[in-house]
Amino acid sequence: MNLIRKGSIQQKLMRISMLTTCVALLLTSVLLIVNEVIAFRQSLMERMGVTAKIIGTNSTAALMFNDQKTAEETLSALRSGQHITCAVLYNRKGDVLAQYIRDGSAGECRLHTVGPDGYHLGIGHLDILHHIHLDSESIGTLYIQSDLKELYRLIRWYLVTVFMVILLSVAIAFALMSRLQKIITKPLSEMADVMNTISGEKNYSVRVAVQSQDEVGILGEGFNEMLSQIQNRDTELELHRTHLQDLVTQRTEELARTNIDLQKELADRKQAEEALRESEKRLREAQKMAHLGFWYWDVKTGNVEWSEEVFKIFCLDPNEFTPHIDSILALSPWPEDHQRDQELINRAIETHDQGSYEQKFLRPDQSIGHYFSTFQGNYDENGDLFSIVGTVLDITERKQADEELQRTIESLRNAVGATIQVMVAAVEARDPYTAGHQIRSADLARAIAAEMGLSQDQIDGIRMAGSIHDIGKLSIPAEILSKPTKLSEIEFSLIKEHARKGFEMLKDVESPWPLAEMVYQHHERMDGSGYPRNLKGDDILLEARIMAVADVVESMASHRPYRPALGLDAALEEIERNKGILYDTGAVDTCLRLFREKGYELPQE
Repeated sequence: MNLIRKGSIQQKLMRISMLTTCVALLLTSVLLIVNEVIAFRQSLMERMGVTAKIIGTNSTAALMFNDQKTAEETLSALRSGQHITCAVLYNRKGDVLAQYIRDGSAGECRLHTVGPDGYHLGIGHLDILHHIHLDSESIGTLYIQSDLKELYRLIRWYLVTVFMVILLSVAIAFALMSRLQKIITKPLSEMADVMNTISGEKNYSVRVAVQSQDEVGILGEGFNEMLSQIQNRDTELELHRTHLQDLVTQRTEELARTNIDLQKELADRKQAEEALRESEKRLREAQKMAHLGFWYWDVKTGNVEWSEEVFKIFCLDPNEFTPHIDSILALSPWPEDHQRDQELINRAIETHDQGSYEQKFLRPDQSIGHYFSTFQGNYDENGDLFSIVGTVLDITERKQADEELQRTIESLRNAVGATIQVMVAAVEARDPYTAGHQIRSADLARAIAAEMGLSQDQIDGIRMAGSIHDIGKLSIPAEILSKPTKLSEIEFSLIKEHARKGFEMLKDVESPWPLAEMVYQHHERMDGSGYPRNLKGDDILLEARIMAVADVVESMASHRPYRPALGLDAALEEIERNKGILYDTGAVDTCLRLFREKGYELPQE
């Protein structure tokens, strides 16, 4: 069987055909020889029986008169039978009356006890006993022995003939199979050649020539159909890859343009900050040189006295404006501001402490100004308030500078946000799985930061960094990112480079948050076993420690190209088991509390 299993299909067909032909011919020959031997033996037995009857009939007189000479003459007629080796004639008492032994066979004929009629076939001879009767009375028995040389000669002749027939048949079968097996093996060989061509050249346009409508032809048609489908899919994949590369190029260009705009915005912000610092410097110098405005309020009469500097601050003419509590309130037509200021004044009066407040006012030209006022109450010997004195400082310029700074910061936040969105879109265009992972990890990191009580500014920074923490994977071949099997050591080392690559992409992008460092450190571990810098403990940013926990939970709970999702329970067990070892204790406790107590759920993919 091993001989049949080995070799090409052509060799297998030849071996099976030859084996089948030989076995069939051999079985047929054996059956034919057995049949001929049986027929010959039956014929020999019939001839011996006829001879025995003839000799027995001719020996009747000799037996009746116990005439030995006549009996021997009768037996000598057996000389004409070339294969009769001996014969014995017994009288009715069982004694030998006469016997015949062929020349050269002396001593080969053994005497037989008289018994019933019958035949006995030995290895080299055939024996026959024949009872001779006269008027239904047994008068003697004839024993005849014949050799089987004729039978064995016939068997040898058949064996030689069968051998020659088998040899000739095998030769003819081999010649026919050598030609006819190509009907089956040629299409299969062509199919194998096509397969080797496709494997070596990646050319899916070649086809197998279908030459028949049998199973091999159906196989060829199916093989061609499979090649057509592979070719169509390969074409679609190539078009998709080209489109994806164009899209990545387009998004990269958009990112570059956005980065340029961001750099310009940052430059403008720097200029605005420089202008603001210069303005604050001038304001501080002016405050050192200028006098504050003073005011005095008589609580009982409601009259107010202003110094000349106060009139200048409010842009009022002392000859046309008489300070009174009612007229002063009219300068600020915002009731909610009056209520707030009144509460501050009342609190300061109750505690006899100095108070202060900021207030906006409306100038005669309808422009809005801002001032800062401090005050102190005066009390009589009974502790009753009778007057309040205070100061006034114009802070309009500072307020305007603060507002401009806030607008600049907000513009910067918007620009950074737009840059982040472009980066996220670029990642999604190249690897939708990575983009979805970043968004879900960012949402969980934001929730952990909020639950830990971090400032809104830190929460926003964590959310932004989480949205692009795998931006470095843009530099990794897509075949590795989407590989459905376990990564090799070299491939995993390339994957580990994404943290460093992300830092390189973000290090020159100015933002209110340390985005580049957060991305750089999100795979560091508390015990120093992380990468790429093996940072430990507090050397890792708190934001990066939070992102590390969110990244591990989302990764284990979600599907990966090379494995199905491990489940949320396994993810939570992982961070709980390695709390304080690999992951920040506070971040882990907060994450566990979110899922187990507050019902937090990861966003759907």
